This record gives sequence, structure tokens and C-alpha cells, in this order.
Amino acid sequence: MRATAVSTFLFILILIGCSQPATPTATADPSPTNTPTATADAGVVEIQPTESSADDGILSLADGWTQIEPGGETRCAHDTPFAFWVRPGTVNKLLVYFQGGGGCWNEETCQVGSSFYDSSVGVNDSPERRGGILDFDHPENPFADYHAVYVPSCTGDVYLGSNLQTYSTDDGENIEIYHRGFVNLNAALNWAFENVLAPSSVFVTGCSAGSIGSIRAAPHLIHNYPDAEVVQLGDSLGFVFDEPTAVDSIYGTHQSLPNWIPAFADFDPDAFTMADFYNAVAAFYPQNRFAQYNTEADSVQVRYHLAGGESAETFAPALAEAISAIHLESPNFRSYTADGDIHCIMPGNLFYTREVAGVRFRDWVTDLAAGNEVANIQCESCGVAYGPTGATSEPAWEQIGIMPTPRSENRGVVLNGRFYIPGGWGGESVFEAYNPADDSWETLADLPDGRHHFMIAAFDDKIYLFGGSPANAYAPTDTAWVYDPTSNEWSAIANLPQPRFAGAAVTVGDAIYIVGGKSNTGATPTLRYDSVSDTWTELASLNQASEHVAAVALDGKIYLFGGWEQPGIEFSRLEIYDIATDTWADGGNMQFKRGGLAAAVLAGKIYVVGGELLSTGQTQDHVELYDPATDEWAEAVSLPHSLHGFPLLSYDDALWIIGGSDLAGGEQNRGRILRYQPAE
Repeated sequence: MRATAVSTFLFILILIGCSQPATPTATADPSPTNTPTATADAGVVEIQPTESSADDGILSLADGWTQIEPGGETRCAHDTPFAFWVRPGTVNKLLVYFQGGGGCWNEETCQVGSSFYDSSVGVNDSPERRGGILDFDHPENPFADYHAVYVPSCTGDVYLGSNLQTYSTDDGENIEIYHRGFVNLNAALNWAFENVLAPSSVFVTGCSAGSIGSIRAAPHLIHNYPDAEVVQLGDSLGFVFDEPTAVDSIYGTHQSLPNWIPAFADFDPDAFTMADFYNAVAAFYPQNRFAQYNTEADSVQVRYHLAGGESAETFAPALAEAISAIHLESPNFRSYTADGDIHCIMPGNLFYTREVAGVRFRDWVTDLAAGNEVANIQCESCGVAYGPTGATSEPAWEQIGIMPTPRSENRGVVLNGRFYIPGGWGGESVFEAYNPADDSWETLADLPDGRHHFMIAAFDDKIYLFGGSPANAYAPTDTAWVYDPTSNEWSAIANLPQPRFAGAAVTVGDAIYIVGGKSNTGATPTLRYDSVSDTWTELASLNQASEHVAAVALDGKIYLFGGWEQPGIEFSRLEIYDIATDTWADGGNMQFKRGGLAAAVLAGKIYVVGGELLSTGQTQDHVELYDPATDEWAEAVSLPHSLHGFPLLSYDDALWIIGGSDLAGGEQNRGRILRYQPAE
């Protein structure tokens, strides 16, 4: 078997060749003609500085990020405008970052509203929300002073496309997709070449699909900045499958190949392997350095590996083989392979804390970018390791699988042995149920209106969903619904007394209580809902108003944990509500302050898990254990990775996590199903 490394979704193109789904119909489309652009015969971006660029260029912009809409032949998949962001620095060095964004390859995956890829550029694509190397205020960011160009993904072709493609459905409908990823990439590079003149060094990188963008852009950056030290790093790039990948017939990749590199004269883009591409570029530019970062159990890569007919156990050795294929031919290639299953490290704060073999990833990248020699770093074991290692008899968190629609900033409930997971960022209208008995998922009736940051509870064999924020917004609403699993139908119920989101709902006796959260009226009293009369009662407010909280009910009391008064002012507080007296009292504080956390009851104790600190831009892996009988806290087994905004469910003597995000203040949805069963 020959393992090869490809992009975030390119294995799907293998499946096109193997399973022969409906054949897409290509529509003739000229080569990109935006000005300036690639030459027809070589694809080299040749730029002569204009009068405007000869002036201060990027330094003429205001501090912070500026959005650029280049127009011309650029566009997103459904013929909407493409844009990228730029940011002036204080030194003449350049950071180029390519965003991940999935991909599409047929009439089903390319349809409007598909969850397989990002098809537009919007507010959620802004680099303002990112962490890691995109947090320019972080004191340890090695690129804090660099000029920056941030390129979103919106074409479903991992930056390889120069094509207008028509996909035909069985009923005769035609879906036109502008696979213009390379055209968009080209426009962003053109802007840089005109406005960032003669930088001393360039660091080009990208996450997931953006990894393809980074190695695809590297030859153009080296060619047009001949005096700069250009370094490339692909983040979570090493997808591995058994067959080369066809990319030309759908995306028109031949129009964008760097044909001035001799190896590409005989390069077949319909037999694409990432190892071949790396080796061709690295051989032509032996003075430059190229690199990859991967985790040996990357949850996203494993998901596609499984869909390609392989097993989870074969992923780590296949990944090592793919990386070795580059090492064997390219002495100027470096790799850092870590344990765990995190997908993408550069845009998150794990960038600053990840350490393998005594080498911190942040330091490794800093040396790589500075031109210093770095070693190839490999985790000690290529086996999957969940949770802490060392001499301990305490079980660790284990990954069970991946949810069909990765989401975050949502909640879930257990009802009659099934986990019901509605809405959230990444699928605000999606409603899916998981059966842990046979590890299966079922798609249920969509939410009547898409929601995230809602409150949810189960009562009397029904599921109640309250408030939250509508899709494409970040503001509370007062609507509420009940879902009947028997009929698979949603019905409207009485609205909340005031709009509310980012609170918590718990069931106690014959009533449901809403605690904490944020309202646009300022008032957030405790609310009690009576499902029989469909009425609300307002009760006592928290001692300290707090949103993005977690809460559980136990023995006639409600325990509310953490949250924040406003973003950046987080709490470690515990407040306890006595239902009999309608009063809130303070309990012992958690060790770690955080919002966006989750809580669940298991064996009479309360586990408080994960969370985020917007004040530092960090997600949390902390797990704390609270004993209500003694009002005492203890540390429990940490998560295998930091996480916030997820359902935490207690079922069958174990805790279950479904999905969540590891990007503080944003969605970088992982979709992992984690299970933890404490020792007896």
C-alpha cells in the first residue's frame, strides 16, 4: 500500500473515481483574468509596483485588520464577492495565512447551504476572532510585528481551482460552482506583491484546507520575493489514502500549476499526491524550508480516513509513511508530529502550550521562521493517547467517534437512552440524535428557527428548548418550543418573560428552571416553567448576574457555576439555589475561573468541565469535581484537549461530551464524542 498525503477533503475525489457517482458536467470558463494575474504559460505572478504601492503600501492602512474586496474574476462558490484581510505591522516581514474551509465535489455536497464547505466570506471569517498566531497582542507571538495577509476559503477547492463547474442533479437541476480558489489566492498575493515591497522574510502557513493554500502559494512567494527568506508550514495537512487524487477534471488545477518548476512539466494533476507536490517544490528551492504539523490521531483526518474505507488504527502509521515520503527526497523539509487528536494548531492558543519531546511548538516555529535549524519532532508513541499519562490508575477520557455535523455553543439532553443534540454554531437548524448502544446517529426534524446559545431540558418524555440567539446573530430571543420524539415534531410554547441566551435549564420535579444567562432587558431572574399550564413564574435573581454558565439540579437544589458578567470578566463562582425558599447562596469557588463550561452529575458528585477565558483568549481542559455534601472541590482527570461550548451528558455511569470548539470566543468545531468513566 502506498500512503499519500492530501488536503482536508480531497479523499472524496478518490471516492469519485472509485464509486462513480453522478458525473459533474464541466462548463467552459476562461483562465483567471483579474489584474494582476498569473501568466498563461507559467502561472507566475509578475508584478511591477504601481504608483500607489510605491507609496507607503500596507503602512498607509489604519492599525488592525482591513478588509479588501479585489473584484475582477475573484468570487466565492455561489457567485458572491470574495474578500481577504490585511494588517500592517511594524517590521518589513510578512505573514500569509490561509483559512481552512472544507470542500465540495458533487451535486449533493456543493448545493447551497451545504455543511461540507464554506461557500462565502462573512463576519465569521474575520481574523479578529482568531487566536494563536493571529492574536497579535499575545506576548509570545513570534509574528506580532509582521505585516499580515489573511485569506479565507469560500470555493470548495482547497485553493486549487480556476474553474466554473456545473453539477447536474438527477432531476435535471444544474448547480453552478465557482471553483476559483487559486484565482482568489492569486488576488491576495498580487495585493501583497504590490503593497508589501521587499520583505526580509515571509512565513506562509494555513490550517487544514489552508495547508494546501500555503504550499500552493509558496512558489509564487519565493519567485516574487527573491531576496526574502520564505518558509512554509502546513498545519494538519497529512491526509493519507491509498490512491492519488484527481483534482484537474473538477477544479481546472492545470491552469494554476507553477509550470516554471521542471518537475511540473510531467506532473499529472489528476494523480495528485501531496508528497509529490512537496518534493517537486522543495527540490526546486533547496535553500528554502518547508514543513508540516500533524497529530497522530487528528480527529478530522481520521474521520475522512474511516470514510475512505480504512480503520482508525491504520491512520498513525499511514501518516508517518506519508511524511517519510517527503523526508526521503527533501532534506529541506521538517515535520512536527504530536500526540492527541487536535486538528489545526496555528489559529488556537494550543500553539503556545503544545510540547512534544521537550520541544515547545511555539519555540520550534519561532526558530523555523527565523532560519534557525530545527529537528524533526515525533511523539514517543504513535498510538492514540487520551488524557494524562504516567503512573495513575485513574481512567482517562476516550474518544468514541465523530458526530455527523460538528457543532459548538449548544447543549443536549438524554432521553430514553438517546442523546438529543440540536442547533449550535456550525448547524443552527440541525437536530441529531445519538444512540450510544450501537454508536449510531439519526437526523431529526430541523429546529423551527436556527439557534445557538440556547437552554434545553427534558421532561415527561419531551424536550424543551428555550431562547438562545438566532442564526447569523448574537442577541437573545424569547421564543420557546417543545419537541415530541414520538411524532418527530416541534411545537411552539409560551415565550420566555424576557429574551434570554447563554443561560442554563434544569428539570426539578414537575417544573423546568432557567437560571443565569443574558437578556437585552438587563433583568435575568430565575424562571420556572409549568408545562401543564404553559406558564412562567419569575423568581429570585442570582447574587451575581452571569452568562455562559453551567448548572445542574441535585437533591432539590440548583448549582450554577462560573460564567462571566461580560466578555473578559470571568467568574470562578458557585451559587446554590434553594427551591423551597427561593433564595440563592454562595458556595465554595472553583479553582479555575471560566465561562462556556459544562457541568453534569455522576454518582452524587458534580463534574465541571472545560470552558474558555475571553480575557486571555484561551480554552480550558480543566475538570473539577464538586462534593455538595462537603462543599469541597478536587481536580479530576483533565480533558485530552481544551474545549468549550459543548453538551456534557451523564449516562450509563459515564460522562459524555458531544462536539464543542477549541477556539475561545469562536467556532472551530471538532465534533468529537468523548467518554469518561471514573474508577469505581
